[in-house]
Amino acid sequence: MCIRDRTERVAKATLAEELATEFSVDALDKYLEVLSKHSLKPLIRSQEDNYSVNVGHLIYALKVKQVERMLETKLGANHARVFRFLMRSQPSGELQVGERCMMTLQSVRGTLYELYRERYIAVQELKEDKSGQQSSVYFVEISKVFERVSAMLYKVLFNLRRRLQAEYINNEKFKNAIDEGKDMQVQLEKTQVLINKLQSAIFEVDEQLLIFESF
Repeated sequence: MCIRDRTERVAKATLAEELATEFSVDALDKYLEVLSKHSLKPLIRSQEDNYSVNVGHLIYALKVKQVERMLETKLGANHARVFRFLMRSQPSGELQVGERCMMTLQSVRGTLYELYRERYIAVQELKEDKSGQQSSVYFVEISKVFERVSAMLYKVLFNLRRRLQAEYINNEKFKNAIDEGKDMQVQLEKTQVLINKLQSAIFEVDEQLLIFESF
């Protein structure tokens, strides 16, 4: 699915007229200024004092937040914090990561290694310094991270749907067994509960994929 990266432009005068019953002109100016300068960049302001919603950047921010949540769930809060720092900084070494993320050097090294192993960050080896030591800097290639997460979600979705299909078959077997007089009510109820959980999980993964496949 592909959607437009921004909405149609709307003049400030039109906004003031449409929202006259909700905001004063001064309040509207304040809100527009805040939204235009916010780090999420939800609004785009043109030279003609027209505004449009920055859909592309908002979806980009949603993707990043989703990756951070996945990292925190799978690897832990330290990994999400280091990833977040590297997303917002220049390529950084272990010492800088430790200082900014308030972590010990040992913890930083372990965290960076796991993030690199899971392909959430990349590493660049620098030339040897005057002491003959070689150092490394770490950074995020976010487009590759998005591709990796999208592929992972497709794999999860495939496995969930395959499991759901198997439970549909079991559900029919238990229904037929009950019709034949066999005591399978407990198994049938457990299967139906599992089917509901699988359907909810599939819906959630579908929603996540919608975000990652939008742009």
